[in-house]
Amino acid sequence: MMDSTPPNPTTAIAVDFPAYVEQRRQGLAQHMVDGVPDYSFSLDNRLRRELASLAPVRHLARFLVRAREPFFQQLNMMDTIAVGPNQLPEIYKLARHCSRVLGIGVPQIFVSPEIGFNAYTFACDDVRPSIVLTSGLVRIMDEQELLAVIGHESGHIHNLHSAYNTLVELMSRGGLGALLTGGSLLGLPIQLVQGIAGLGLSLFMQRWSRCAEITSDRAGAICAGSSAAMVRALVKLQTHDGTLLNGVDIDAYVSQLEVVKQSMTRVIELDRTHPLTQKRIEALRLFHYSEGWLAWHPDKRTDGPVRSRQEVDSACEALVQVLGKGRSYTEGEQDYGIRG
Repeated sequence: MMDSTPPNPTTAIAVDFPAYVEQRRQGLAQHMVDGVPDYSFSLDNRLRRELASLAPVRHLARFLVRAREPFFQQLNMMDTIAVGPNQLPEIYKLARHCSRVLGIGVPQIFVSPEIGFNAYTFACDDVRPSIVLTSGLVRIMDEQELLAVIGHESGHIHNLHSAYNTLVELMSRGGLGALLTGGSLLGLPIQLVQGIAGLGLSLFMQRWSRCAEITSDRAGAICAGSSAAMVRALVKLQTHDGTLLNGVDIDAYVSQLEVVKQSMTRVIELDRTHPLTQKRIEALRLFHYSEGWLAWHPDKRTDGPVRSRQEVDSACEALVQVLGKGRSYTEGEQDYGIRG
């Protein structure tokens, strides 16, 4: 006699937690190459290895962050809103999504009362990572754009950028000066840190920092599931406005880069920790139809040609050169445009 009892759908649900953990571990491991996330910009990795080989620089960077980390957390508990499951839960949900996608711990996010437009990470490796978002930035971003911004900052954590980022900021313009009473760190003047580092090392680290931003922009796109969201967030940060975006032609904006390449003013970028926004958009366009992007989002495959990781990184290396005059790598071949 045939059993007419309908099947119980819950029997198909895996309840073996160790098996789930192992499956999760294997899924994340497939995105690591020699201990580095597979979306990382190759020049970022090469320069970071050079930094890591300089023991004094490596130790100084970690000392600065570890010495400052407890105070940084406590200060933010005093002056900002700590995001959690019951406090600004919408932002917490975005942070949890990014941590799950990248396979990192959920960072502690703080929303500061500043009306400016900024986001930054403070962490030593993946230990007690913090992300600070200004209220001005949160106000102008929609959910997908904010997800991309948090994903970008999570990318810094995922790629262990944060200790070096802190040292770069101190050497370049004392970027964390608000946290360093009297322009010093534990009695060590910022000017002395800069002097110890020397101009050559400072410029080298700023060059690395610009490459690290390319890596983290890719992380932002991956977490948001949309390169367009990361591009929109970059343009909003450039315009400091959430409404002007509708009047910005992304292609026309990026084409301004051709004018910059022909001018000696381009050398100003050598003293910046972030690439020109137009370059960041171009780099995202290159990444958008690549093996690296499709490894994370195979469902977004299109009929167009797919560039290898090597092709994309080679093009991005030429793109981020400050003194080079290379052509726009997304021009005249395939339309890599990201329009929304």
